[in-house]
Amino acid sequence: NVSVELKQQDKGVINPDNKYIQFDPKKGFLISPVLPEHTGLYTCEARFEDKESFYYTQIKVLPKNNYVPPPHINKTSGEHSTVGQTLVLTCSITVDWSIQVALTWSVPNQAKNLMRMDQPEPVSR
Repeated sequence: NVSVELKQQDKGVINPDNKYIQFDPKKGFLISPVLPEHTGLYTCEARFEDKESFYYTQIKVLPKNNYVPPPHINKTSGEHSTVGQTLVLTCSITVDWSIQVALTWSVPNQAKNLMRMDQPEPVSR
């Protein structure tokens, strides 16, 4: 008879509640749906007579929705520009590394003004 236990660091033995965590002797432990509180270091321990086996895994659950603050536009050329001069606007946003953000520009009369705009590739820092 093999005994199997799932432990979460700082929480101890995890007992299947058949709501979020289930155990199937043929498949193992199933966590579904995964929630942020399931984040952590897990140890699966199997014992049979005088033999032991351990498996360790780290689970990191990221929130499905994240707050993204409004972008900041840095006007490096100043507030005013005249025809023929260069106006530089840098759009940036600061978010946690785990959040992916795509920024786009919308300009009036886009078909007319697109030839005069230089839109470099985005940079992540």
